[in-house]
Amino acid sequence: MVQYNGNSKEALDIIICADAILSTPYGSMPYMRGMGITSDVLRSGLPEMEGEYFNQAVDQIEMWEERASVSEIIMAEQDGEIIPKVVIEDGE
Repeated sequence: MVQYNGNSKEALDIIICADAILSTPYGSMPYMRGMGITSDVLRSGLPEMEGEYFNQAVDQIEMWEERASVSEIIMAEQDGEIIPKVVIEDGE
């Protein structure tokens, strides 16, 4: 889940693009093999997952979506599954 805190006229497109980046398994996108989050991060335990997911999310958004930057990531448990909520704001 991506939450956008900013005032860009392209807000909807930024949210859609950021969500696509963060929900893509790393290496699965043809011609963009460096995009996505590694699947081992999502399978690891919560303490390890938080730090590694944050690092990967920040790196991926910086690389692929220059209109945004990650300001916060909140991990929530829902039905026994960890769901990251990524808060982004206008990039520089």
